[in-house]
Amino acid sequence: MEEIVGLSAKERARLVELEQVKAGRQTVVAAAERLSMSGRQGKRIWKRYRAEGAKGLVHRSRGRPSNRMLDPESKRQSLELCRTRLEGFGPTLSAEKLLEAGLRVSHETLRRWLIVEGLWKKKRKRGPHRRWRPPKEHFGELVQMDGSFHDWLETGHKPCLIDLVDDATAKMGGELFEQETTEGAMRVLWQWIEQYGIPRALYTDHKNLYVADREPTKDEQLLGRPALTAFGKACHKLGVQIIPAASPQAKGRIERRHGVLQDRLVKELRLHGIKDLQGANALLRGGFLETINERFAHSASSRVDYHRPVPKGLRLEDVFVFEEQRTVQNDWTVAWDNRWFQITGPKAQMPRRRERIVVRRRLDGSRVLLCHRRALEFHEIQLRPHRPAPPSKPASVAASRPAWVPPDHHPWKGFLTPASAIAARERMQRAGLR
Repeated sequence: MEEIVGLSAKERARLVELEQVKAGRQTVVAAAERLSMSGRQGKRIWKRYRAEGAKGLVHRSRGRPSNRMLDPESKRQSLELCRTRLEGFGPTLSAEKLLEAGLRVSHETLRRWLIVEGLWKKKRKRGPHRRWRPPKEHFGELVQMDGSFHDWLETGHKPCLIDLVDDATAKMGGELFEQETTEGAMRVLWQWIEQYGIPRALYTDHKNLYVADREPTKDEQLLGRPALTAFGKACHKLGVQIIPAASPQAKGRIERRHGVLQDRLVKELRLHGIKDLQGANALLRGGFLETINERFAHSASSRVDYHRPVPKGLRLEDVFVFEEQRTVQNDWTVAWDNRWFQITGPKAQMPRRRERIVVRRRLDGSRVLLCHRRALEFHEIQLRPHRPAPPSKPASVAASRPAWVPPDHHPWKGFLTPASAIAARERMQRAGLR
């Protein structure tokens, strides 16, 4: 049976580069440079890959406890002292007092412990001093992504231009949408990948379209993953890192490009008399973006392209999807988005009842049901069949009669009250029966 090896995003990137070396398309030193490591480290990893395959890329310390892990008893004693005697102390001062008590804990480790326990909160700091950041050296090393709402069509309505600008070369791509949606961001990144390849990282803002503002689910915790949006899941599959910017000024290059487009694109649309999004996007794809790139793009300081080809066997239509897990009902139906789907096969791959499967919706509207990464056969049912209710029983004649209530002088009631019991005992005594 073939062994399944789980690789992280970093290890998958190494696998892609080493496969290029194995195919003779690049040298080990070039692969090491693309992976931001030294040539000696690249040769060591290449040696392990040749000897063990993909398994050799897995970090040797995975699954093992850290050698620097502190004693749990020391952690318990430190937190107990912080609760009782060091209440209100900051992490640095608390670490000094704990050292006097014989407990050696760094202030940063203690800070993390206190935050988790709710014993300390981060203090607001003054805004950082910003300075100019030099552009990246390689094409595809960092691509800035953002949306710009503007009256592009001069109709009073403000659609959104979702665009990408490479940090090293200032090349751009984009498309107009009604709103800044997840589907729009997926389509723009898909077009970029088809044209240039998979970039190393995306530089975005903190919108919940790109970065999740929730806690990880139980499934994500079991897989050791952070909370991801639908767009974040697609980037995770491609090995693209999402870096959220701390301020709009940090994305200055793409913000300045928005100013250029809000001047030039609006006037170009006016000259062509375009008043709809379809025509505007046709203009963008028909040569306007190429003109902008010829005018404002430049060469990167390094000739090495950090874009990666799409891995063999990976289809982008199965990457840019909306997917969730659903439970199979006892009748092998699955509910999602107020719609019901009946699983029909194949028989050898039918899921068990109450089993969790993956439901995907592609950007073209088609749906895919997966069980253990295998596609299932299904069809949509308009109305889920319900079991008919049992027929109601006819009301009996006795049930229609009023309930009979014994009178107060009835013997049943006489023996239920103390007074009636005493009177009955006296009558029996007079009659000589007792």
